[in-house]
Amino acid sequence: MLEVVIINEQDRIEVDAALGDLVTRAAAFAYEEEVKTGRELPPEAEVSITFVDDSQIQTLNKQYRDIDQATDVLSFAMLEGESFPGSEEMTLPLGDIVN
Repeated sequence: MLEVVIINEQDRIEVDAALGDLVTRAAAFAYEEEVKTGRELPPEAEVSITFVDDSQIQTLNKQYRDIDQATDVLSFAMLEGESFPGSEEMTLPLGDIVN
């Protein structure tokens, strides 16, 4: 099962329950599609999705990619290309998505 943590650090759009539900369902769908491909994912996982403004995402883009402009989405994988360690009882963080 995928746990989705939604963080709102902007005030341009309202991140209400309906949007939170849509984002959670989209993330869960993507997770299940990855499982269907045969990719081994932990049975208990977490992803955080943070909504930010253009200034914040530009700062992050400059810091992590050395590109000094805003972008639509940044993603940060916790374990890129590695197998997932730990027991099946642990909830493992997959990474962060900033948009």
